Amino acid sequence: MPAPTVLLFLLILLLSSPTINPLPLLSSPVFSLSTSSPTLPTMNIITYATPVAISPKKLWSIGLYKKTQTFANWQVERAGVLQLLSPAQDRLVPILGGLSAASSPSKPAACATCGFPWNVTTPLPPPPSPSPPPLLPDCVSYVSLKQVGEAVEAGDHQVVLCEVVESWGKSGGEHLTTGVCRAKGLITEQGRVAEGALAQAQGGGEAGGSLSEMLGLEEEEASPSEMQLLGFDAGQPPTEEETRALDQNERLKGSLRASRQFKMTNDARFTWLSFSLLAGGYLYADVFPTPELRELQAAVGLPDAGLPGRLLAGAVFLASAALFVKPTGWGRGRQ
Repeated sequence: MPAPTVLLFLLILLLSSPTINPLPLLSSPVFSLSTSSPTLPTMNIITYATPVAISPKKLWSIGLYKKTQTFANWQVERAGVLQLLSPAQDRLVPILGGLSAASSPSKPAACATCGFPWNVTTPLPPPPSPSPPPLLPDCVSYVSLKQVGEAVEAGDHQVVLCEVVESWGKSGGEHLTTGVCRAKGLITEQGRVAEGALAQAQGGGEAGGSLSEMLGLEEEEASPSEMQLLGFDAGQPPTEEETRALDQNERLKGSLRASRQFKMTNDARFTWLSFSLLAGGYLYADVFPTPELRELQAAVGLPDAGLPGRLLAGAVFLASAALFVKPTGWGRGRQ
């Protein structure tokens, strides 16, 4: 196939390929999914959870991360209790999301240190199960779920459709969101527990000591600026207005990041296109010279540089191809 035809084909392919604009960061409710087991009942953090139907049955869809004890328990029981966390329970996020079920100290001990001991009888009513899973106190709401049908594979997750067996809890209470957790440095933009978040989850009480001491972490006094960064004012939790403002600010920053990433990707791809067409055309005209191509080369001001020119054009072509493979590599350098 002649080189001009190849270059034209690449141009058409590039311009016709849809560019997907990345979604901005969402602020989702933060749940803890509690599952039972004869040997190792446990809880974890889950944000992939949403109601999908209300009639004739109430149905929820949840995404389960496979590499967890919660997933192993669910495979056996096919049921659990979804607990919607309150803003006051934000310290539980790095515990339930960052510690394994077999960690030392255990998840129940760490939660108790923060003032939220696990209890299978509180609050009432317990979910209808011969071995009910443990529950946290003071959650905004509780939804007892059982799986219907088979799970759908989704990479490192499984998506399951669940019927609501029972629900109870507060009415209209404020709940914890991923936006607030990101603003407080508890989770990353990818939804993982942030480095050092366990050290932030400090709690005293009758259980004795702080969580940092239990985990063997060094405690450092937070400076006033750090306290404000975490959303605290003189040790007091943020007000409802401050929490809402943090949430809105996080959504705005996520939208700006997504727009910037989209622009950088397009800039890099058009740069690759321009350089590759220029270098490819020069190489073709130099390797397969014709009077017409020589005329065109002279018209656009490209000199006949011989072997050094071919080597340089080849290097430019390869470098521009690298920009296409990793389009944001060039864009990051311009930030």
